[in-house]
Amino acid sequence: MALCLGEIGLAPSAFWAATPIEVAAMIRGRHHRLNPDRAVPPSRAEVDRLRAAFPDDPSPRWNGAPT
Repeated sequence: MALCLGEIGLAPSAFWAATPIEVAAMIRGRHHRLNPDRAVPPSRAEVDRLRAAFPDDPSPRWNGAPT
């Protein structure tokens, strides 16, 4: 909590609204900024998993247009 609120500068409301996975990602990001030589890029499997979970979709529904 101190890291997110103090070091990262996250607002308390944003911290409490964040999921544990989001908080962990913020902490990892902070760690990698402080130790860039230890940063590891995502694996191909992780990239494929993210692409499947969040596909590019040019349809209007993703641009705020009514469905």
